[in-house]
Amino acid sequence: MYGWIDASGNWSNAKNSNTPDSYWIVPNSYQLDQLLIRLERQLDTVQTDRIEWGFRASMLYGIDYRYMVAGGWGPGDDQLLRHNQLYGLDFTELYAEMYIPWVAQGMVIRLGRWIACPDIETQFRA
Repeated sequence: MYGWIDASGNWSNAKNSNTPDSYWIVPNSYQLDQLLIRLERQLDTVQTDRIEWGFRASMLYGIDYRYMVAGGWGPGDDQLLRHNQLYGLDFTELYAEMYIPWVAQGMVIRLGRWIACPDIETQFRA
């Protein structure tokens, strides 16, 4: 179990909102971007003698939930899509996985919701 806290502040000449020019929605303020708590069990993909299982559950609270909401099918998406709340809670990653070492030199099966491998598009800050 681990996590992080990330906050930011901005100064601008906008009166009501910095969007769409910036991720910092509220002008001239400090905001909690991400409070993330993650519980996980990682796969051991080095071993070859047994089937291995793992999971990840990432709970994110903060203003950045707005960029990770699942488009209406995820739990709690109405915080943004119906109520336009500034802060919200999103289960950004929630999946189980299994590693089978003797299939195709090691096969991983993953079921649930996850973020693609880290890239420029990943919204996590840590």
